[in-house]
Amino acid sequence: DGKYGSYGAPSDVRLKESQTLAPGDEVFEYTFVALTPAMREVTKRVRARAIQVGGDDVFILVAGSTAARWKQAEPALAKAVDSFATRPAPEFSAEMSAYRKKGVK
Repeated sequence: DGKYGSYGAPSDVRLKESQTLAPGDEVFEYTFVALTPAMREVTKRVRARAIQVGGDDVFILVAGSTAARWKQAEPALAKAVDSFATRPAPEFSAEMSAYRKKGVK
């Protein structure tokens, strides 16, 4: 499913590198082969960052390119992935929820 699985499941998935930045915060690189709309195989290389927020939720940013263009694209992709950050949403009290229901901001 999704962008890389639209024309068939990705194959030959290989983890290239993994780095834990903090508990619940990991950056990893992997390669895989995906099918194009013309049903040709193309090798992709991806850098992703997964951050766990609030104990149960995980948010993932995935940035990638074809393996052939990786050297050119990698600096911009690394900058985007390194800048990815998350934080838990603020918790609202019952009192604040009541105000929101009344339309008070």
